[in-house]
Amino acid sequence: MGSFSFLRFLLAIVDILEWTIIIRVLLSYIVTSRDNVIVDTIFTVADTLMRPAKILLYKLGLNRGMLDWSPLVTLLFLGLISNIVVRIF
Repeated sequence: MGSFSFLRFLLAIVDILEWTIIIRVLLSYIVTSRDNVIVDTIFTVADTLMRPAKILLYKLGLNRGMLDWSPLVTLLFLGLISNIVVRIF
C-alpha cells in the first residue's frame, strides 16, 4: 500500500511539472510582463526544467528556426520518466 501512494505522489509531481510547462508556453503568447508572482514562478520553474533540453538541442544543432522545441522535448522526457516510474513500482 505504501508504494502505491508513493507512486501516486511521484506521478502527481510529474503531472504538475507537465502542466507548468504547458501553461508557460501558453503564457509566452499572452503575457508580456512577469510582475505577477504566479507568472514569474511558472516561468522560473518551467525554464529551469527546459534548460537541459535547450542545451541538448543546441549541441545537436537543432536550435535553429522560429520554434523552440525544448518544451516538447521536456514533455517527452517527463512522459518517459513517468512510464519508467510506473514500470518500476
